[in-house]
Amino acid sequence: PKERVTILIVTTEKEILEKQLDTMSTIDVVNDLKNTINNTYSRKIVQSLHYPHSSGKMVNQLNFAFKHVFDNIKHQKNKTFISIYNADSRPSLDTLQVIANESENEQKKVFQQSTIFYDNFHEVSLNKNFFEKSYLQANGTLHTRWTLVHEIPRFFRQSYLLNKYRKKIFLSHCVGHGLFIRSNLLHKIEEMPTGTVTEDLFFGYILSVLGESINPIPVLEMAEMPNSFNSALMQKYVWFFGPLDHFNYEKYFLKKYSCASRLMLRWFTLQGIIPAFIWLIQGWVLLYLFVYPIVSGQYSLLWISLLAFVFYGHLSYWIILKNYSKLTENASKSDKISSYDILRILIFSLPAVFLHSIPPIYTVYSKIRFLLIGTEPNKPKTER
Repeated sequence: PKERVTILIVTTEKEILEKQLDTMSTIDVVNDLKNTINNTYSRKIVQSLHYPHSSGKMVNQLNFAFKHVFDNIKHQKNKTFISIYNADSRPSLDTLQVIANESENEQKKVFQQSTIFYDNFHEVSLNKNFFEKSYLQANGTLHTRWTLVHEIPRFFRQSYLLNKYRKKIFLSHCVGHGLFIRSNLLHKIEEMPTGTVTEDLFFGYILSVLGESINPIPVLEMAEMPNSFNSALMQKYVWFFGPLDHFNYEKYFLKKYSCASRLMLRWFTLQGIIPAFIWLIQGWVLLYLFVYPIVSGQYSLLWISLLAFVFYGHLSYWIILKNYSKLTENASKSDKISSYDILRILIFSLPAVFLHSIPPIYTVYSKIRFLLIGTEPNKPKTER
């Protein structure tokens, strides 16, 4: 019901500086939207909040908004959820109803919606050559596979053991959109952690060690895949900071909290670092499997390499793409792709995995440069 919802749109001074002379600023768009919706429903459903600094990251805007909510918006802390979405998020229309039903259990204080990366599947083909569009769509499927194969099972493992047995064993993570946090928990934690390039895995680490379950919800969000080859690589460069920074998460937790042993923190840190190591080497290992038979002249081994990749890549890609319509329907966007599209993406899944491990090298370089000379890594915009 609309009387139970407040939408707070956070703009930033940076957007004014980046505004083109002949375009509306984000603030202009937000004000038009706010006036239209509020006048239609005769209630201040939409409110705007301007972050007055041109520096800072998304997490700084979020913490600024959280403080505003706690100081200015009346709400029952144990009955209210604060949810986070980006401007380009496309959540399922059933999301709020699902959260309303799930939230009856007050033991559950955090919910996370997962994402598939197909919102602009057809649009990404426009003005792109065959190779670039095929790579981008295969890369979007690679990220969707990670959601289905790694992210969602991780949520189930962590939340099941905490909700049923109160056992802090598995690390889980959060995503900076599609995240629902009960207000009393957020008020207790005070803010999302700062000081790293990405904040979502950082926040998930803190919640996991504190023993808060991160509960998956059975409806999906639809996100855009990058619309250029360079943007796809830069997105991986940014995302790799998340798993790479787990030692920093451990240090932060030790300074701020005193409810976990060093051994437990190291166990959760290890769970976060191992995926970073796998991401860093998996493309090179797969490339070696195909290069070695050629260099050594043992061409018969290529069949074994190809068979290994079929089970590692093609099979899971095919299952996802065959269920493309069901996945998009779950995210409230009914869409279809052709058998030709499926075949094309299956072929390009191989270079997509090869290239997956290249951007993390630049991430590691940026991290080392920061440690040596203090040049802070930048976070480029990658989606649009």
